[in-house]
Amino acid sequence: MTSESSGDLSRQQLEHLAQQWRETHSSSALDELWWRHISRLREGGSAKALTDLLGEPTDRDGSRFWYQAADSNACLFLEADDRDRLVGWKLG
Repeated sequence: MTSESSGDLSRQQLEHLAQQWRETHSSSALDELWWRHISRLREGGSAKALTDLLGEPTDRDGSRFWYQAADSNACLFLEADDRDRLVGWKLG
């Protein structure tokens, strides 16, 4: 990650990066989404807003979502509570 890519994203930049992720499922797009947006989210935020942004998950079990990169073992895990609030997320 470069210093130029460490700042906050505008809505347009976020949408562009999310589109890259949805089209390629590349580890680089997932990593940049993680560091520039997802890792900065607060517990209790809208899970639906994030899953809508990311698109169809690789796997889902109820309110748990996995987004697997196509070119590596990188995987984003999200968990929501019964009111669709984020309660857990990590990139592994």
